[in-house]
Amino acid sequence: MAAVALHRGERGVEGGATDVVDDDVEELRARHHRAISTLFQRAVRTGEVRDDVSPVDLAVLLIANAGLIHRTADDAPRSSARLVALWMAGVISHGDVEAPPAPTEPEIRRALNTCAP
Repeated sequence: MAAVALHRGERGVEGGATDVVDDDVEELRARHHRAISTLFQRAVRTGEVRDDVSPVDLAVLLIANAGLIHRTADDAPRSSARLVALWMAGVISHGDVEAPPAPTEPEIRRALNTCAP
């Protein structure tokens, strides 16, 4: 959840570090990918998460979360945390994951109207 909070805090930076092409940044990305891959492999091996889960799923979550944050941060700020909690509940093999309450209808309407063309 800490990564999601960080992600939410960076919503004003278009593109963020993904636009930077630098050897140091690339090395950090590679180290990050290896660490995340190792974490996922261990979690799958121990049965903590579904056996079809991979780091790609995390990347998809972060991409989806970035769009959600962009659309809902001001009007339905708990939406991001709920998305992540529901994702975790779907990935974890056992146990319950506590999710924040769903945004209210008015919050979502405001968020959708804010970004309407």
